[in-house]
Amino acid sequence: MGRKKSGLERIVGGLGFCGVALLLWNFHIAGAWLIPLGFFFGVLPVLSGARRLVWEVEERRQGKLDALENRRALEVGRRDSLEKTVLKIAKDHRGVVTPAVVVLDSDLQLAEAEEVLQSLAARGYAEMRIKDNGTIDYRFTDLE
Repeated sequence: MGRKKSGLERIVGGLGFCGVALLLWNFHIAGAWLIPLGFFFGVLPVLSGARRLVWEVEERRQGKLDALENRRALEVGRRDSLEKTVLKIAKDHRGVVTPAVVVLDSDLQLAEAEEVLQSLAARGYAEMRIKDNGTIDYRFTDLE
């Protein structure tokens, strides 16, 4: 017993048998006994292949949706973890941090630190301030 045939393989095989059967019928090589054989080895495989093909396409689509959902869940979990890390660092620094301070006190890259701080500021959890010397810091009033 080998592997199961895919839906497309079943369809092609059934259509191939139907084609051969029609040629035999057309040239009067075969008699009426060919009709049940054509049904069992031609029509039924085509129908079961079509059903299986639909099932395979749906399974593939569902697999892609599941993978996308898993990726989104991981991204949300990672973002939440990054935010928690930044908030802990802000608490340790009396509520005022810069992206550089976050990088020094964590495993985050500078771009990640800036992104998380900007996200928190955009949602109202922090206040972004530009100092006279041009540096940017983030003030978390809840953590002062």
